[in-house]
Amino acid sequence: MERNNVKEKNIVEQGKGKIKLIYVLNKGIVARNNVGDIMFFQFGQNITPYLVLPYDYMEADPEYPECTEVYSFFNEGFAFWVSKKDRDVLYKMVCMSSFIFEGYELIGMEYDKFISLKLLYPDYVQYDSEYPGSNINFRYYTIYYFCKYQFVFYVWRGKIRRVYLKDRFFRNKTYYMRNFDVVKYEE
Repeated sequence: MERNNVKEKNIVEQGKGKIKLIYVLNKGIVARNNVGDIMFFQFGQNITPYLVLPYDYMEADPEYPECTEVYSFFNEGFAFWVSKKDRDVLYKMVCMSSFIFEGYELIGMEYDKFISLKLLYPDYVQYDSEYPGSNINFRYYTIYYFCKYQFVFYVWRGKIRRVYLKDRFFRNKTYYMRNFDVVKYEE
């Protein structure tokens, strides 16, 4: 097992350039660099195989019972949460450095360009949502919810900045619409 750990870490370190995070329909994310595939992060799977990669860990905050532990990879460019029921099962993901959907890199893409591709249209939207930016500053994001794939896009200054997969919004839309000013999207 130790030999496998070293092999996995070397693959990550050898890759010169950005890690690409590629969405696999309803299954998860493949992390890839120019050497090859590093890992396939799958929903509902045990997280133990993923922990051979370098990661940062953040404990759940007891003040927020809906939150669970977070594991962050690739210089915080990708993270996942574990299931509240089973702390060893991958539950929800966020991509902040890369997110490839249908062959298009969405992180950094202008939201209007994404819409013009006609790949997907939002079902719900939340305007002026205050959320931390890449540093210590807070930003006001427009958040778009796509029910078909359970994606949530955080858009700031017209560009897609992060993509959440299987966000808790999709389990309780009514609560979010009532308490967080999420509204049905209308063009």
